Amino acid sequence: MNVDRGDIDTVRHFVKSLDIPYPITLTTQEVERGYRVTGLPTTILVDKEGRIREKIAGYTGGIAKQMTAKVVDLLSEKP
Repeated sequence: MNVDRGDIDTVRHFVKSLDIPYPITLTTQEVERGYRVTGLPTTILVDKEGRIREKIAGYTGGIAKQMTAKVVDLLSEKP
């Protein structure tokens, strides 16, 4: 989720510049508060049941690889 108040082109440029390999959505401050985001960027993985399973502040290529592995694990879980 992107909480920037900029336009979509700014968000696209940011995502491309960091080579983020997963979808980014635009969201509101209300949603940001609901997920208790305290720093940016924050990655939140939600399982098939809607439970937060992982929450990591910051971003590096290593975090992206770690998150990709965790998504694969989550997708293979039985509901």
